[in-house]
Amino acid sequence: MRVHAVKAADATAQSSAQMLMLYYFGRIEGHMQNSDIEKVIFQQISVMTPTEYRIDAERCGNALTTAGANIVAIGACSCRKKKGA
Repeated sequence: MRVHAVKAADATAQSSAQMLMLYYFGRIEGHMQNSDIEKVIFQQISVMTPTEYRIDAERCGNALTTAGANIVAIGACSCRKKKGA
């Protein structure tokens, strides 16, 4: 699994990077409960190229957008079910 880290100058990019890190940190932690996650992250960061960062940022951002849309859809569905109950 690739880990994306961003050193961003603008607040929007920083906020997006923080959301991505929280989302993927949870996913990593779920797969590697007894591992030194910090060590794994920094090992991966040290070998990634700028191109890999860009590609992974886009891929991870798209995955986070999809997850967010799924959460919104579930919320909308549960609201409709509650109103119909």
